[in-house]
Amino acid sequence: MAYMAIETKFLGPTDYRGSRIKAWARDTFSDAKPVSVTVPYDYALDSDQNHSRAATELVPKVCSASGVVTLHKGATERGYVFVIVPLCTPWLLQ
Repeated sequence: MAYMAIETKFLGPTDYRGSRIKAWARDTFSDAKPVSVTVPYDYALDSDQNHSRAATELVPKVCSASGVVTLHKGATERGYVFVIVPLCTPWLLQ
């Protein structure tokens, strides 16, 4: 599986659940169901930090080398998108 980006979205409170952030990533080479996590909204953090936290929690589920990647963030109409970038790429070492 090859994942290139993680999307996040704010989910408002309901009668049964508090506010939360959902992060998901699709396999770029199949139509399989997206891998996702939903984390409770932490009011001690700002919105930007909550979205980053949700994306970071999803990384180990979609990237086997999660310790050697970084996330680069951009905003969308619905939330944020995080591009997964390796810290060291072999072709740069040549």
